[in-house]
Amino acid sequence: MQNENAQHDHYNDEIDLADLVRSLWDGKWLVIGLTFLTTLLAVAYLMLVPKTYTGSLPITPISQADLEIYQEFNASQFMPITQQKLLDLFIEDLITYDGIEAAMLSLDFVKKETGERASDFLARVRRDAYYNFTVVPPSRDDEKAYRPNWTIEITTHEMLLADQVLRRAFAQAHTSVNTLLNQQFQRLSAMKKRAIHISLEDIAIAQNNAIEQYDLKLTERLAFLAEQAGIARVLDLAKDTLSSHDYTTSSAVVTAVKTKEPFYLIKPPNEQS
Repeated sequence: MQNENAQHDHYNDEIDLADLVRSLWDGKWLVIGLTFLTTLLAVAYLMLVPKTYTGSLPITPISQADLEIYQEFNASQFMPITQQKLLDLFIEDLITYDGIEAAMLSLDFVKKETGERASDFLARVRRDAYYNFTVVPPSRDDEKAYRPNWTIEITTHEMLLADQVLRRAFAQAHTSVNTLLNQQFQRLSAMKKRAIHISLEDIAIAQNNAIEQYDLKLTERLAFLAEQAGIARVLDLAKDTLSSHDYTTSSAVVTAVKTKEPFYLIKPPNEQS
């Protein structure tokens, strides 16, 4: 009895499978049509929707060989130029997105829509600039997303146009860095010139003060000597000066040579009779 039931169930399974195959065969055109339509839609999507390209570009400092052009300038220690300083200035200009936006506008990276206001168009350009060119800072703590350098992450449908945008933005950043360094040099030069000018003025003032002090002391000394000379003339001290005499001793003859008259006893030309 159990064997008959098993055979009956097996027979029912075969009947169900046969019905399924028959149903599929009857609706074969519907299956084929849906498959063809799906394939057609997929092909149309791939043909109509533009491809999206993604990538990243690390920004590294200039090489030591390129830094050699600043060797003589750095030797003066006036305004040292280092790899890190150039990189910081470059990134500082790049993260403003001004150069990227200007490049996008000059290359028509974003098309202006009919009737779109200028302010709305510029806002859309800036939004697309942030979306297509993202400047990402270094990340050295995250092991999974380790980035030792600044990086530009790019998402675009126009790969060649995006490349041109970056080239122009980088050129603009280089120009901005050179302009900034030149401005810093001019500012430091002006400060240095002012410092030197002030030092020279201080030296000139000190020189004039020293000369005035010397003239004052000389005048005081001359006045003192004139006073002493007047006193000496009044007291007739010239008679007490030594004249030439011979002194005989048991061993030698000593000659006393007349000394010149002290200069403070000499009357000035306007007082001589």
